[in-house]
Amino acid sequence: MGFWDGIATIVVSLYLLIAVLGSLRYLINCLWTFTHPTWEDCPFWPRDVFANFYSICLALFSVQLQPQPSITNGYVRASPRTGNTTPTILGLDCEMVGIGEDGKRHALARVSLVDFSGRVVYDSYVKSTVPVTDYRTFVSGIEAQHLERAPSFSKVRAAVEQLISGATLVGHGLDNDLKILRLEHPVQHCRDTAYYWQFRELLKISRCPPLKQLVETVLGDKQFQNGAHDPVEDAYAPLRIYKKYREDWDRDVCRQEWS
Repeated sequence: MGFWDGIATIVVSLYLLIAVLGSLRYLINCLWTFTHPTWEDCPFWPRDVFANFYSICLALFSVQLQPQPSITNGYVRASPRTGNTTPTILGLDCEMVGIGEDGKRHALARVSLVDFSGRVVYDSYVKSTVPVTDYRTFVSGIEAQHLERAPSFSKVRAAVEQLISGATLVGHGLDNDLKILRLEHPVQHCRDTAYYWQFRELLKISRCPPLKQLVETVLGDKQFQNGAHDPVEDAYAPLRIYKKYREDWDRDVCRQEWS
């Protein structure tokens, strides 16, 4: 009886182990589906230990966590960041021109991306597919000759989509910039100075704070946007602000992901 008791114990133990592993696999898939986990980026988790445990789980269960960019209603959805590589941080800004009879509809005219140190990663004008009725030069700085030989929208969007994939994106009014680019980006990888709660408290306003006012208050720069907008400067300004609040801001994002 002792022999068969041992066999029974082993069988039950294996059954329980399989049940636990199956439940864990289900949990990992659910977490991926609903939250796009970035566990290795969370300061509240022991990064190396947890990342190794996560990798072992993936190897055991053959979970495929390499989603490809998808297109929904004409919007390209960037792949979320995976692995333990150091995340890229980029600043984004877009300038628009007016189209339509009254020039109030928007068309993309220029896109700028800068890295964490302010170096220009990408800067391009964009050729409009429809007639431009208002170049908004006094604000945008864009004139007709800038767009004559500019690359097409599809080429610019493809270049930007490739550069921002997996990156943390910083900007002011990012939803507007991504919408005009017809791109989507994982919300946990976005830092938008127009919506971070600390800036509204700092300026004592309930609406989205103007970038110029934020730059003057946080950075003490009173020369910013005194003339036509420079998208390179407008892309780097939110990044400079983000640097000052990075620790608190990233912690807030991490808490929201795991709450």
